[in-house]
Amino acid sequence: MSSFLFLYELNNDVFTTSIRTYTVITTFLNYNLKSYKCAKINLKIVAFYYEGDLEIFELMKNDFNKYSEENNLDIEVSYVYYSSENCTIYTADYGSTIEHILKKKSEKYDIYYYDVMYSPRYSQYFIDIKDYIPEHIKLYSPGIASDICTYNGKWVGLSLNIKYSVLYYNTKLFEKYDINIPQTWDDFLEIGKYILKKEKEDGNNNLIGYNGLFPDSESELISAIEFIHSFRNSIDSPTPEYDSKEAINALNKIKQIKDELESNEAFQSGEYGAVMNLLTENAIFLKWWYYYNLNDEGYSKIPIVGNYEGVSASGIGGMNAGISKYISKENIDASIEFLKFITSKEFQKKLLINKISFSSMTSLYDDDEVCQVVDCEIFKKMQFIPRPSVVDYDEYSFNFRNYLKKFLYGNETAEDTLNNIIDITKIYYISINPNQSSSIGLYSFIITIVIAVLIILFSIFIFMEKYKGLFDYISKDLWIIFFIGLLINLSYIFTEYGEVTNIKCKLKPLLLSIGCNLTFTPFLYKLIVNFQERNKYFDYIEKNKYLFIFFINTLDVFLNLIFFISPFTPQYKNSLNGKKYKYCGINNSLSIYILSVLVIEKIILLLVILFFIFIEWNIIKTNRDVKLLTSAIYIDIILYILFVTFKFISIENYIVYSGIRIVVIMLYVLSNFLFIYFFRIFFILTKKEETIKLYINKIHTIDVTTSNYNNENTSFNNTSTINSCYSTNKRMSFSKIMNYHNSTKGKDSWASGLNTLPSNQNQVINSNITS
Repeated sequence: MSSFLFLYELNNDVFTTSIRTYTVITTFLNYNLKSYKCAKINLKIVAFYYEGDLEIFELMKNDFNKYSEENNLDIEVSYVYYSSENCTIYTADYGSTIEHILKKKSEKYDIYYYDVMYSPRYSQYFIDIKDYIPEHIKLYSPGIASDICTYNGKWVGLSLNIKYSVLYYNTKLFEKYDINIPQTWDDFLEIGKYILKKEKEDGNNNLIGYNGLFPDSESELISAIEFIHSFRNSIDSPTPEYDSKEAINALNKIKQIKDELESNEAFQSGEYGAVMNLLTENAIFLKWWYYYNLNDEGYSKIPIVGNYEGVSASGIGGMNAGISKYISKENIDASIEFLKFITSKEFQKKLLINKISFSSMTSLYDDDEVCQVVDCEIFKKMQFIPRPSVVDYDEYSFNFRNYLKKFLYGNETAEDTLNNIIDITKIYYISINPNQSSSIGLYSFIITIVIAVLIILFSIFIFMEKYKGLFDYISKDLWIIFFIGLLINLSYIFTEYGEVTNIKCKLKPLLLSIGCNLTFTPFLYKLIVNFQERNKYFDYIEKNKYLFIFFINTLDVFLNLIFFISPFTPQYKNSLNGKKYKYCGINNSLSIYILSVLVIEKIILLLVILFFIFIEWNIIKTNRDVKLLTSAIYIDIILYILFVTFKFISIENYIVYSGIRIVVIMLYVLSNFLFIYFFRIFFILTKKEETIKLYINKIHTIDVTTSNYNNENTSFNNTSTINSCYSTNKRMSFSKIMNYHNSTKGKDSWASGLNTLPSNQNQVINSNITS
């Protein structure tokens, strides 16, 4: 019995211990699992706020965090706020502060709130939201969101809220004079003048006709583009181009209203002045953002009028939210969940019903519950105009407003002002269309085509048997290579037309270098082959003509291929007259090195050719060919120096910049074509047939005379000469070079041991050539 009790107690202790161990293990596991499950993703949002925005942002944060907890999303959001008081730690302006953060590619922040005008500016830093929630995007596609949230087809962000401009009119004054609401700007002006006159007769001299809202701030640009947009010919017409008659009329109408309603000071009073005048009812008309319950008794709201009845315009403000592309996939997915929530129909409806903000989701303004609180009809009548879609918006806005001020408060004309505004973003370039640029583009294009056609047409002379003696300095195939080189160089001119692109920047050095090589390698080959002294290398080149030309061009092709993978990109040049253009700039050491190698290679090529020319200068048979080639090369050297010099000179005018390059290339091609080839044709065209035959026969006489003289001197020590020709001595002394230079024979005569012709033979041949 005692044994049984002992075993029972032992088993009981083991059981108790097991239970305790199990409890500890399960408690530990539950704690760790719970800890793992509760490791929430904390999204950090950078939010720049103006007065009144904090209420919206806090509501977004609190509602989402509650929603996340209820649905076990394990996502929590928090804000890092910046305002006009603390954003100067980075830079003075609002837009640059966000970009400063984004350029660091930091993962510290996940979501960025930004002004609707900055979608182009931040596009490169944010994900394309359309790739993640395409169905959700469809809620916003029909409205203004597709303009303010996108750039180049990319959904940079989603609209959190919007604000839009309306026209306030003084209800009491309209009732007092029993006047109907204006439908056009002409109605607006007549009504304003009438009320202003009547009020002055009653002693009210402080009444403002219209504030216009043209202060020295972003509101000035918004008001200007609204006015231009309101001068469309119909509701469905696009915004008038700035160089159109409608845009000119719009600017002139702004100034007319300012002057005739005596509103010069009111135009410059800004946002504060607009609010004060609304509260004091001291204006006939006011332009301001639509606000709830802002003196609704004293003023009524209508869409801004237009040049034609039914046409209107309204500028857009508000906030978008974008997601950084530098954060982890997990945080991107969590950020998408947050954006889906705060841009959902339910949440946006909540903002509307509670009169917190307006939404860009147009379907909400068909909701009966919303329309009981919000004036849906005025929203549906709005004809929104987004701000200009430019990357550097701050610079654009600053310049736009400066030009506009000179017009409104100075003596600038509307045409000049609009042309200056166009020039802020317009990239000027040479074009064959004289309406797009100077007629120089068309003229130079025609000249280029004419030169190309002439080169092709005149090339047929090399195939005419009766003129064979005039073109036998090099073979037909080498002449064809020469023509191809000229045409390739000439094609460089076409890269100066149109806007400068990355591919054009990389094609330019390729066309110049390959064209130059193909132009001169046929003559380098001929000079090497015609060299008086023979060696195994020159013999190999003579037997492998195409391989030699291919080898010379291989290095150029290789170096230019590196250009295609190196950053050789277009850069902007701001000229003094405001006409911006692009040029090909080199901003890295690799490209500079490659370009230097290409230039040095061309210098070496020309120096080698000039060296052989010097050596073969007095060879009678090729005397004229060599001298014509020399003339072409000297002109080329001058043009090379000019081309490189202008590369380092800052040129303000885009026509001069491209024109210089076009002219230099034209002169280069023409000089080579004229000196090396066309002078032969000129001889054909200006001489009689008998004279041409006589000249060709004289050339052949030179060959025969030289050959006969060689045969008569067989007693010459050929063995000694040949041994000298194939001497192992690689150095070429000055005296030896001068011997080559003074020699009147090519390789055939030299191989026979002929040093110089007798003086009387030289005289006969020279007289034959010059006669």
